[in-house]
Amino acid sequence: MDQEGTIIDRLLESMKTYLRGLKIQLSEYFPDDNNFSKRWVLNPFNENVAAAKLPVETHNQLIEISTDNILELQFTFEDLDKFWFVRRSEYGNLVTEALKILISFATSYLCEKGFSSMVALKTKYRNRLLSLENNLLLCF
Repeated sequence: MDQEGTIIDRLLESMKTYLRGLKIQLSEYFPDDNNFSKRWVLNPFNENVAAAKLPVETHNQLIEISTDNILELQFTFEDLDKFWFVRRSEYGNLVTEALKILISFATSYLCEKGFSSMVALKTKYRNRLLSLENNLLLCF
């Protein structure tokens, strides 16, 4: 029984160490943003635009867009990415900043989904697949 307790203690300590490392890695990807300086991307009409940390010209574009009632109405009927992308000619700097925030999730999500699918297939049907790696396509 004592040996079993020692194994469990070592396992628990190993799990704690792993979770601490995971927390550090996640904080690098998703820093704690207590002032919500990037929330304007999700809804430029309901958020406090003063909290946005943007250059002066870009911040002025955010103020302009947040006070436009017609755009606010369009915002309710459009997808988030489409809303920003359509306005790239009018609000170039602001749209660039918004897409920098939005695009990182889309690109990494598709890659991770593809590799997760490949891993699931290879382990489940390992003996039936000849060479899955040769059929992988990467999109940039």
